[in-house]
Amino acid sequence: MILIDGATGSNELVSPLEKMGFIVQKTHLEFGDIAFVGRGEGETLLFIGIELKKVGELATSLRTKRFQGHQLLGLCRDFDRRYLLIEGDFHSDDKGRATTFRGKGNRARPMAGVPNAMAFEQEILNIQTRGGCWVRHTTSRRDTLRFIAACYRYWTDKALDEHKSHLAVYAPDLDGALLTPASDFRKALTVTLPGIGLAVSKAVEDFVGPDLALRDQLQRVLLMTEAEWSELAVPNKEGTKRLGASRAKKIMETFRR
Repeated sequence: MILIDGATGSNELVSPLEKMGFIVQKTHLEFGDIAFVGRGEGETLLFIGIELKKVGELATSLRTKRFQGHQLLGLCRDFDRRYLLIEGDFHSDDKGRATTFRGKGNRARPMAGVPNAMAFEQEILNIQTRGGCWVRHTTSRRDTLRFIAACYRYWTDKALDEHKSHLAVYAPDLDGALLTPASDFRKALTVTLPGIGLAVSKAVEDFVGPDLALRDQLQRVLLMTEAEWSELAVPNKEGTKRLGASRAKKIMETFRR
């Protein structure tokens, strides 16, 4: 069940949330506009609170210190987890002033009481960093409803310690040659010869003998003929392919310089 404070403008959320299939009850919340019971670690019950403010309302509340000096303190006291949901967007002009689109023609106009957009951004950042209240921005009422729904589902569908999507093993689809540290011999080939990557250098190493000393490997490479370079079997996804006459010719030209 989602509790909505009926004494504020947030009661406009009741009907849309009900249409989305949620059980909603209007009530009186001393702090916060939306509240519900969530499932913490080990099924511990947590009281989740959401304070909804339009961006202009937040600016006024921060300027008068009502949010920092009263509402934030109450949110931290009454709820185990807290969200500040800011509805609406703001921008900045070439003078650094915070602006919003409003009025006739939906023109960008300076926000009342917010002389500097960066300072306003920092105030919001500090609420999350030091104030103990997660901050979420939405640009429309539809986005606001989606966030409330997602937040409710997140906290009620399963216990907090069962959420594990943040845990993963990153395994990119790489050429197998990249998974093996290159030897000094292969490194020398890739920086001195044209068109020699890790896969080709591995093929050359296998051809001259991977167990030879580095000096002997390099001497053996200098003795390779153009035909041997051309017929060199290079591994790929399909198996192997010939290095080819064109690339073999470029390599031999490098040796002749």
